[in-house]
Amino acid sequence: YEANEIKMLAGKYAGNEIKMLADWYAVNEIKMLADWYAVNEIKMLADRYEANEIKMLADMYEANEIKMLAD
Repeated sequence: YEANEIKMLAGKYAGNEIKMLADWYAVNEIKMLADWYAVNEIKMLADRYEANEIKMLADMYEANEIKMLAD
């Protein structure tokens, strides 16, 4: 009886242990994906912003360049 009791408890414990590890792994996996997504999102936004920033500066420079030549 005692041996079975211990085996059952051990089985239950192992089951919970495995479930906990699986949950923890899944949560980290999801967090990692979220972080990676967020980083790419931010990089994309930064690139887009930078591109616009550079285009604006280039346009401004070009406009001034043209104005100077015209004058």
